[in-house]
Amino acid sequence: MWSQIFDPPVGLISIKFKKQLKPCLVVVVSDIFQQRLIFSEELIMALETATYINGLVVSNPVATDSLSGADDHMRLIKTTIQNTFPNITGAITANQSEINVLDGITSSTAELNILAGVTATAAELNILDGVTATAAELNTLDGVTSTAAEINTLDGITATTTELNYLTGVTSNIQTQFSTLSTTVSNVNIYPMDVRVLTSGTSYTIPAGAKAILIKASGGGGGGSIMVNPGSGNLGINNTVLGGDGGTTTLSNSTLGVNITAAGGPHGTNMAAGSNTTNWFTNVGSSSAGGDIFYNAGASGGRSTTNNFDGGREDGGNGVLVQKYVTAASLSLTTIENLELTYAIGAGGTAHTGTSLDPEAGRDGYIELWIW
Repeated sequence: MWSQIFDPPVGLISIKFKKQLKPCLVVVVSDIFQQRLIFSEELIMALETATYINGLVVSNPVATDSLSGADDHMRLIKTTIQNTFPNITGAITANQSEINVLDGITSSTAELNILAGVTATAAELNILDGVTATAAELNTLDGVTSTAAEINTLDGITATTTELNYLTGVTSNIQTQFSTLSTTVSNVNIYPMDVRVLTSGTSYTIPAGAKAILIKASGGGGGGSIMVNPGSGNLGINNTVLGGDGGTTTLSNSTLGVNITAAGGPHGTNMAAGSNTTNWFTNVGSSSAGGDIFYNAGASGGRSTTNNFDGGREDGGNGVLVQKYVTAASLSLTTIENLELTYAIGAGGTAHTGTSLDPEAGRDGYIELWIW
């Protein structure tokens, strides 16, 4: 049941008990060798049950346990380590501080994967700190290519959307347009430098510094007619005598783009004689051109006369008035000074003379000029 091993040189005796034997003390007295007797016992070690490393009992095995159960403890340790780290197939190089960064994280794998590919720095991500805008509001910036300086141009603007939309369709520098308009307006909102009516001559030179001109050209008025009944006394006539049509007034200048024709008024009528001549447009108005046309607004026509109080009569018609306004700015010029206007004044229509019932002749045409 037991065995002895003597080691005379050392003077030690070792007695080894088999498992399951109760320990006992055996005293051997040797007078010759005075050897010490050493006993060892082999007992079963305490072994816990664990699946993961947190199930291991730190106090196992105790110091008095034998080595025969060490293999069970080693297998348990290996098993719990592999169960705890089933997917570790290589060396882990992170230190405890780096791994401890994960302490307290409750995000899911999918949530952490959102960071995949992110290259922003902490400072760049911190820009979002405090942002309350929605995704839709942030998406408003999608496609914006403006610089900060360009966007800052809006700083301080109090105009409404409607007011800003007034700029729709603007295709050139607004200040330049305002400056040009200011020059033009200043020319037409002060007293004109020259106002005159031309009733004779054939040309006129626009004065220095002029920037705008208003031209009003009138044809001559039509002459009046006379109608005398026979046996009315010493009147010298015994029938109807029609007056003459008014003459046409013209004015032109190629630089200004002006080419005006203002027709004269028709002659008067008496007792229906020559009544067709009072059709303004057919007989005289259609020849007028070169600006805004105003019929029967020019030089006055002559009065018609008669001694037949039962008969009707019509006075000579007024001449046609043609109006034209031109500015230097509209022609891309800085001034219209020294330009020469060439014109011809239409004469008033003639009327019969030599009786006590003489009608009136038409008034001569004219040209009225307003220059700024």
